Amino acid sequence: MSKYGIRFSSPAIEKSDAAVPDIILARMNELKMLGCEVIIYILNQVGDDIYHAIKYFGNVKLGIKNIFFFLK
Repeated sequence: MSKYGIRFSSPAIEKSDAAVPDIILARMNELKMLGCEVIIYILNQVGDDIYHAIKYFGNVKLGIKNIFFFLK
């Protein structure tokens, strides 16, 4: 992430999950409970439905304010 100019003051926690809405929601809920700021990488092969589900879960359902999306 440093190649994008992103630097952390504490060690990053790296997780990866399948593009399944229930799994994504569970992971985002876990990270919210830990008080984490979240950066999500969405690969090109993932459909728009997953992108919109992540956006909904983060912004509406869980109220996570610090979500960034990078399409690769």
